[in-house]
Amino acid sequence: VAMSQSGSAVVTWQKHDGLAISIWSSRYEMGLGWSQAEKLETDDTYPAYLPKIDVDSAGNASVVWEQYDSVSAKYSTWGAHYNLATGWSTATVISNVDNQSAYDAQIAVSDNGRAVAVWEQFDGTRFNVWTNVAQNGVWGNAERVEYNTTGANEYYLPQVAIDQTGTAMVVWQQFDGNQLSAWSNRLLNGTWEVAQRIEANDI
Repeated sequence: VAMSQSGSAVVTWQKHDGLAISIWSSRYEMGLGWSQAEKLETDDTYPAYLPKIDVDSAGNASVVWEQYDSVSAKYSTWGAHYNLATGWSTATVISNVDNQSAYDAQIAVSDNGRAVAVWEQFDGTRFNVWTNVAQNGVWGNAERVEYNTTGANEYYLPQVAIDQTGTAMVVWQQFDGNQLSAWSNRLLNGTWEVAQRIEANDI
């Protein structure tokens, strides 16, 4: 669930209807109460899990989730956007890398409508941290926020936060073959900086 500065709220959940596990949503408005529940994706063949949601200052919302596709035999990260004037957009895949499964999506939305989604994605050898950025519901291209493609490094459990202007911070845990460390990367002026370790305890 996420709530705007004006007191409106949007909630999402996964629901099994006897055929499939789907993503649903409802909206709360002061003085009106909760809206009728609405399904955000229409594929009743494959399950969808673990929705996450956030809103901008006006109450426009962005939601992400993971969903299985038997054609590609992978999980993908999906997204949808709620606009106060037009309602929910059509759900779309935002983890646009073929033959790689994406899991554990998270999202943060700034006051000015920038949404940053992050997830962990398996490339067949290791897990990496990926992201996609949207402005007012329009998603860009998925990209990695860490760059080490050699050795035993694996990247897990990303989290994201964002300020009022759209500057975002992503953190994750990284395994180098010996231990787990905490790492981060920052989105500044629409560009990701270089990933850096944020603690130095090698014991």
